[in-house]
Amino acid sequence: MTVVGHSLFGLTLGVAFAPTQMRLPARIFYYLAVIFCANIPDLPFDYWGHQLYFFSHNIFITLFIIVELFMISLLLVPEDLLKQRDTKKIYLVLTLVWLSHLLLDSFYMNGRGVPILWPLSEERLRLPLPWLYAIRPPVPSLQQWPMYLADVATILPLLLLVVAAKRLITHSRRLSII
Repeated sequence: MTVVGHSLFGLTLGVAFAPTQMRLPARIFYYLAVIFCANIPDLPFDYWGHQLYFFSHNIFITLFIIVELFMISLLLVPEDLLKQRDTKKIYLVLTLVWLSHLLLDSFYMNGRGVPILWPLSEERLRLPLPWLYAIRPPVPSLQQWPMYLADVATILPLLLLVVAAKRLITHSRRLSII
């Protein structure tokens, strides 16, 4: 999936599970963090991303890194903030968004599949959708516009549905309070 598709799906999960009581600056930071986490497996670092796909796109390495980052955050984040329910929810959402990347990559028709259980197995997770296909020029280019369009057409309706549902739920809660 493209950066557009991963970002939109991550944002969809982020909106669906966003804590309700966040001020605007915190909400913006939260959505940026969600988009970043959705794209971590494809970051263009040496020995990462598509250069070492089997390494950055498997469940064991992903969970190991998530646990390590969580442990580091325990040292850096103030203790009273860690005890808040919303903080735990945010950790869970960021984890789900990162893991969603692995599933979304399995949907591409001409993809090689995701080596989700490497190094225990060479098998690859493949769940192809006929309208999603991959063109991988060396750098992002206009040649990829059909892929971006397919990702937007696939995921944007889901995002809009989640936004509408959240607004409806929020509105109905306000009415029941009155």
